[in-house]
Amino acid sequence: STSGKLAMAFEPGVNGTITLNGDLASNGGNVQAFGPVIVGQRINAIDVTGAGGDGTLTFSSALTSAGTGSGLLLKAGSGSIEFDGQVGTSAARIDSIEIVSAQSTAFQADLYTGHLQQDPGGNQLLFLGNVDAETNQTEAANLTGTDIELNPNKTFFAYGDVTIDVGATGRLVLYGGSRIVVGNGTFTQNGTGVVYLGGQVVTSGRNINFDGAVKVMNDSVQVCSTGNSCATSFPSGGGNIAFNNFVDTVSGDPAHNFQVAANEAVNIAVAGRISPLNAVTVSGDSIAITNLTAIGRVTLAAVGKNVISGSAIQGVVNASSITIGPPPVGSAANPSTELTGVIGTTPPSGPSDSTHLPT
Repeated sequence: STSGKLAMAFEPGVNGTITLNGDLASNGGNVQAFGPVIVGQRINAIDVTGAGGDGTLTFSSALTSAGTGSGLLLKAGSGSIEFDGQVGTSAARIDSIEIVSAQSTAFQADLYTGHLQQDPGGNQLLFLGNVDAETNQTEAANLTGTDIELNPNKTFFAYGDVTIDVGATGRLVLYGGSRIVVGNGTFTQNGTGVVYLGGQVVTSGRNINFDGAVKVMNDSVQVCSTGNSCATSFPSGGGNIAFNNFVDTVSGDPAHNFQVAANEAVNIAVAGRISPLNAVTVSGDSIAITNLTAIGRVTLAAVGKNVISGSAIQGVVNASSITIGPPPVGSAANPSTELTGVIGTTPPSGPSDSTHLPT
């Protein structure tokens, strides 16, 4: 074309597949692979940016791996990247996928990879299917973006550390029934943007940290470092949980329940101040709450990996009723509990009932 852009369309060969074993640059033209793609055993760079404008990159069918070392390095600038089919399989996962830049990237189906990364040049990142990121390295996923979303009832499973950074103005949305499960690593949410929680965030004896303001979207939200499905078993390792910003019911909703179960310590900065929570259950070796406001019952339980002489509970709690739970039956822990702070039982007024979804 007169602009110098190269539009590329790839059709399957005689064996019904497209083999990607090299780099592609379109100078801003669109690139689309119509058939199944086999990703070669190298880092395959695809660049659809150009001086006259950026193009789009589309994989219309499934991608599989040719073997160890397969990788994708993708750059779309202000353009978009879309995976319409499944990416990798449990037996042939893409070893690494790095999104250098894109206005929007969407995985329409399940994703299997060894390592997933979105650099600061990425913006919206949508997971419409399940994600399985398993690595023999320390880090399984490191994602930076302005809008990162996991679809309802989908699971993001990782074996290795998971870090998600939404900056100061972005958002992370885990819709109802969705789960982030980290099998052998930590979960860290960086940036002071908003986190909409509608499901579970779970590790197995590793730390969980939220720097952003958390909005609880329904009554099934759980954050646990005690293992898969928030079990009451206590795995080896650590497992502190920290909410370093506000935790509230999403604006406009009736007050929602909220459950936190730590393998070790829990630290909650301010919860329920903007929009009160309903029933709140918090358990751990020690519990530090700067200020918690709830319409329903608050249960604080001395349940954690290292509980020996009870749980130290510090902070200010205002709720309709408060229960200080003993250690579980059969444990060697002493049920004594040290309380520091102010306990109040004046029910706060809640927000009006309305339907709300983040926009």
